[in-house]
Amino acid sequence: MNLGSLGLGNMDKATTASAIGHLGVILWAVFGEWLFHPKDMPPMEVAEVSLLTEGEFQAMMAAAPKPDPAAEPAEEPPVVEPPEPVDTALPEPEAPQEPAPVEEILPDTVPVAPEVQPIAVPEPAPQVAEEEQPIPVPESTIAPKPRPAQRITDVPVESEQDTPEVAEEATPEVSDQAEPEAEVVETTEPAAAPEESAAMISPDATESDAPELAPTRSLRPQSRPERQVQADEAPEPEAQATEEAEAQVDAEAEAIAAALAEAAATETSSADTGLPEGPPMTAGEKDGVRVAINSCWNIGSLSSAAQRVKLVMRVEMNEDGTPIGPSIQMTSYEGGDDAAAQQAFEAAKRAVVRGVRGCGGKPGYQLDPAKYGQWNVMNLTFDASGMRLR
Repeated sequence: MNLGSLGLGNMDKATTASAIGHLGVILWAVFGEWLFHPKDMPPMEVAEVSLLTEGEFQAMMAAAPKPDPAAEPAEEPPVVEPPEPVDTALPEPEAPQEPAPVEEILPDTVPVAPEVQPIAVPEPAPQVAEEEQPIPVPESTIAPKPRPAQRITDVPVESEQDTPEVAEEATPEVSDQAEPEAEVVETTEPAAAPEESAAMISPDATESDAPELAPTRSLRPQSRPERQVQADEAPEPEAQATEEAEAQVDAEAEAIAAALAEAAATETSSADTGLPEGPPMTAGEKDGVRVAINSCWNIGSLSSAAQRVKLVMRVEMNEDGTPIGPSIQMTSYEGGDDAAAQQAFEAAKRAVVRGVRGCGGKPGYQLDPAKYGQWNVMNLTFDASGMRLR
């Protein structure tokens, strides 16, 4: 058994580690300078400096060559100034001096001008339309020869074509209205005219023609004759107009009678009750009552059947403007059954009673005591579309 190997085997690990560390330090100390020698630093440059006195410096500067003088800058060309603009405007003409006012010397007494009398101007005579003067026609020197006729009679027959027809009566003016259609008149052929004939005229009996005058104005064409209305058709429109007039008179009489009856009934009721009638209620007063009651009318609490009911309510009022509770009655209704109508009536009754004070922040209705005869009894109509007062 080798004792040396036994001793090494029994060595501690710590001892081994310590030995390795010491060995490394020894090797670093021996070979460290050779392995890790410092790098050589670059040599430091040193400049020699000599000290000069002020006199030596001035002498050195005086001996130094002088630099060439700088070239003088070229002279700039003179700037030519533009000529001043000549004022070509014409001189303003001098305002003419106003001559000094000459004071007129008024005489002590001023002659009074005589009053000018108005010149009576004759009234202008009405203008008369100038009549057209006939144009003179030179006398004919040639005697007209009669047209040769096939027959020669003692009495000449005038030709109808040569003589123009002249209307004896003045023709009526043509109106813009449509003229009635002329009645168709059966034309009859005229009787055959007698054959034209001429009386034998001797040359010695020829008379000179009188100067003819041209017509001064042209005649208007005759209007068509008006259509005659048959006697059988005339009574029909007259009878119809008479019936319409009688019906209109009857209607007016009935309206007047109804108005008089209503006025008499109003006067009788006012005289019987002895209430102050006063003027009728204005539209504003009626709207005030309607708005106040509408604000208190709760339709949302009604059933759908009750909302379709349209009812008329009669309300008697006190003189202070409050409704009399027992007098509120439903006079008629439509649009539902009895149960729905009763429900709608109760809601409307509450609205009338509460409308005096107002609801929803709106004031109640105010009625004029002087018109108590007009609103002592009110008929109110309630329906879903709104409340009407009559």
